[in-house]
Amino acid sequence: MARRYWVVLGLLLALLMGPAGAWAEALYVEAAGDVDVGSEIVPLAVTQVAVTYPRGWSMVSLPLPPADPRVTAMFPDAISAFAFANGYTQVTQLEVCKGYWLNLLNGGTYTLATAENGDYQRECAQNWPRGWSMMGVPYGGTTVGAIVQNPASNIISVFGFAGGYFQATTLQQGAGYWVNLQQAGSLTLTGGGATKVAGQVRREVPATGSKLVVESGDNRATLSLGAAAELMVALPPLPPAGAFDARAEVGGVGTQAVPASAQPMDYRVRLQGEDLVLRWEVEAADAGQWQLLVGETVYELQGTGSLALGAAPEDMRLRYLPAVPGQWALLENYPNPFNPSTTIRYELAAAADVQLVVYDVLGQKVRDLVNFRQPTGAYAVEWDGRNDQGQQVASGIYFYELKAGEFRALRKMMLAK
Repeated sequence: MARRYWVVLGLLLALLMGPAGAWAEALYVEAAGDVDVGSEIVPLAVTQVAVTYPRGWSMVSLPLPPADPRVTAMFPDAISAFAFANGYTQVTQLEVCKGYWLNLLNGGTYTLATAENGDYQRECAQNWPRGWSMMGVPYGGTTVGAIVQNPASNIISVFGFAGGYFQATTLQQGAGYWVNLQQAGSLTLTGGGATKVAGQVRREVPATGSKLVVESGDNRATLSLGAAAELMVALPPLPPAGAFDARAEVGGVGTQAVPASAQPMDYRVRLQGEDLVLRWEVEAADAGQWQLLVGETVYELQGTGSLALGAAPEDMRLRYLPAVPGQWALLENYPNPFNPSTTIRYELAAAADVQLVVYDVLGQKVRDLVNFRQPTGAYAVEWDGRNDQGQQVASGIYFYELKAGEFRALRKMMLAK
């Protein structure tokens, strides 16, 4: 039996030393040197991991405790690396469980090695301050929904970076992520966590379909036009200079969704990157409502079109000009069916005292959404599936009714959990 042990072990080691031998977590050997001794399963430790990053800026983290923590030892073509704590600080060494900005001259695949022989803890338990922080991911990756939060439900949003920011639900090993907390607290990320729905992450805003796309080489970001203001998702801080970014500022907060409003409104647009090209796709229903201002030049955003900017302009704004509705209307909610929330849109042809109420199938009032006077305009209101007491209501069919002056309208919607 001892001979069989060494033969099996030798074959496994030969496989591990081959070209694809960077991964060894799932391989086992049978250590049964005596027929009277029970079999023992011995996991082989992971000692190195291959990660791939592009040329230029990436958000990174270390999935293994490094044998040599120096940036230049792990990434020979590194130009610079930055940590974040109320501002960027250049660093020369990296730690596990923390996120970093890494700027690479060439990019490629890098082998990260550890000297701890698998005895390290494969989780990241860290205390973070209120607001934005850059966190790392343990070996095996995890999901936002699997993060243990203390206090509970403390995460506002999580963003990754791949040529531009995106809201993340799956967290990949080797990548770094921005996390935004309502208050200071601890987060525990366990590697290899099962996929779950990221319940703490605010869902993407429901837009009208019109959009402004910003491109820089292979990098791309989309600004959604016509989203409900109460559904804005704040973006992380700007990446280091030279990294691509595109955002609008709404109430002093950077976001990739620009709201419609009852009154004309200008939103500052901030861009980073080279050889910038803007492309717009504006729905017919939004014709005449969006303008792009670059310095003193005004571009009407209608249908499809494009604009080559080259460098990022210092003064750039999106202007929303609300259309004056020619009729009273209660529109279908979106999405429908929905979970956990939906947006109800309506139009007022004149100023009126407005009531927007949700009822159940028995005709009992569930929630007052609007009960005040509003001027002429188009409006969007979110219902979060809760009653007037703040309790989550059950799945089923509900009705929403609009009363505005002499206008009355009733529509049906479904909450599906």
